[in-house]
Amino acid sequence: YQCDWSSDVCSSDLGNVVLSQTTAIPAAAGATTVAVIPAGSQIVDIQVNTTTVFNAATTLQVGDGTTTAKFVTSTTITSVGNITTAFAASPTLVSTAIANIGTSDVKLVATTSGSAATGAAVITVLYIQKNNDGSEGPTP
Repeated sequence: YQCDWSSDVCSSDLGNVVLSQTTAIPAAAGATTVAVIPAGSQIVDIQVNTTTVFNAATTLQVGDGTTTAKFVTSTTITSVGNITTAFAASPTLVSTAIANIGTSDVKLVATTSGSAATGAAVITVLYIQKNNDGSEGPTP
């Protein structure tokens, strides 16, 4: 770790911070890359805000590009407002992929389904960037 003796602050004194990545979700059904989460990070929350009502029922899932609903199961996003999402219920997922996404960066992909021609939403992924191995701070 490093210290700045002039300010009495050491890197070992610093905690983790919550970062975010935000992406617009279009009306048309399909897959949109919403974030690339750095290796070792912990996903804190995935928030959806529908900004323009969808003119037909629209659902959203968030996965890693391979498993469609790996992080968020099917959630209706048709109405305007903040939409509550739920992490996938798998205990293995919660203890591994959410708490520590692994040793490689992970691309989060939102997949929408429905027949909407109009509508818009914004998805925000909140995460804590840790060391690549998932540890929380610098090693002295």
